[in-house]
Amino acid sequence: MKLVTRDDIENWASTALSKTDLPYLISKLVRATTPLSTQVNFPSGSTAFTGGWDGI
Repeated sequence: MKLVTRDDIENWASTALSKTDLPYLISKLVRATTPLSTQVNFPSGSTAFTGGWDGI
């Protein structure tokens, strides 16, 4: 049983919400797979639309 299908991801990617939530999800992934001392900053939410780096 597939919990998330390719169509689900494609449909989500076409929404405005995906533009603000994807950086948050990437940040969670980086934090879960790196040492606790790793510093990360991925602007998400309303700050996702500001200029500059997508993430550090």
